[in-house]
Amino acid sequence: MVERTRPNTLARLIPWIAPLAVLSCILPPEEDLPTQMTLTVDEYTKATGEEFSFSYVAQGTALNRVVVQYGDGQSDADSTFFGIYQSAEMAGIMEHAYDAAGSYTVIGWVEDLAVGADTVQLTVDVN
Repeated sequence: MVERTRPNTLARLIPWIAPLAVLSCILPPEEDLPTQMTLTVDEYTKATGEEFSFSYVAQGTALNRVVVQYGDGQSDADSTFFGIYQSAEMAGIMEHAYDAAGSYTVIGWVEDLAVGADTVQLTVDVN
């Protein structure tokens, strides 16, 4: 009868684990970036039914979601890959048209899972 031996998997991994452990001690830890968001609009005044184009740029440590509330009860959101992989930067454009004339306060906010949140606002007029 032939006896089979199975190599120890952990013993084969140790040569790879040790350099990684040393490297993690040498590299400086990543610093938390402050959460910041900017929100701009293509034009501040448009007619009813015309689309405003809102651009946002957000930075932070572990950004998860950006939300833009248009001031008329509607909003749009953008998030990282199902919240699993957070990002240090998010940018995009959201478009919105208003059904009624008036002055609307648009609020944008970014959620950072490591540091906190930031909120910005601007006002648009619809004729």
